[in-house]
Amino acid sequence: MTSRKFFSWQRIHLVLCLQVSIFAVCMSFITGRFITEYFPSILTLRQMMPMDYVLIEYDETYQKNSLRNRCYLAGSQGVHLLSVPLIKGKHQQLPIYQVRIAYDENWSDKHLRFIETNYNKSPYYSHYIDEVRGILLSRPVFLIDLNWNILQFLSRSFQWNPSWGCSLQHGESINHHHHHHPRPDLKPYPQVFEDRLGFLPNLSILDLLFCIGPQQKYIV
Repeated sequence: MTSRKFFSWQRIHLVLCLQVSIFAVCMSFITGRFITEYFPSILTLRQMMPMDYVLIEYDETYQKNSLRNRCYLAGSQGVHLLSVPLIKGKHQQLPIYQVRIAYDENWSDKHLRFIETNYNKSPYYSHYIDEVRGILLSRPVFLIDLNWNILQFLSRSFQWNPSWGCSLQHGESINHHHHHHPRPDLKPYPQVFEDRLGFLPNLSILDLLFCIGPQQKYIV
């Protein structure tokens, strides 16, 4: 597999974030602010894709039990939660760009084993697993770096190229509500356990990629 130099959000100067936000608004591009997500939901990708500028919340406060460090995939028994552990007690009330990933347990191997066990027979598994593995084994220090690398992988996979930036503005992000109240009104597509579980709506975009590849018609 070709190695990639993974990006670190810590290298971005905060002034640059502010300049990008102001430029996008002043130039009247279609701009959306989003909370960072771990392998984002299909609904989040649906909301991001029409945007000329996608701004990721950089200074918002981390909140537990959200998609910032969690995603949902299909397992043989139903919807399964994958969670990225964070350094205990250190991320409370921190801005999201300072939240650190914990590596006390080998969570990335666990996530990869789950994906392999449940998706290795899906039609597009072999197309994407090497890059997914590379991202998970890269051991970034910060959660936002991991999620940024995932967004760039999705951008390449869907040949979708918005302008990216970060936002220092405070307020409600486009994907705020469905972190807690996901909407099921998405187009059904073939899934790995559909014969026994029926269609499972609004899983991680990774489920769609493994099952049907980069077909945007099921998102937009």
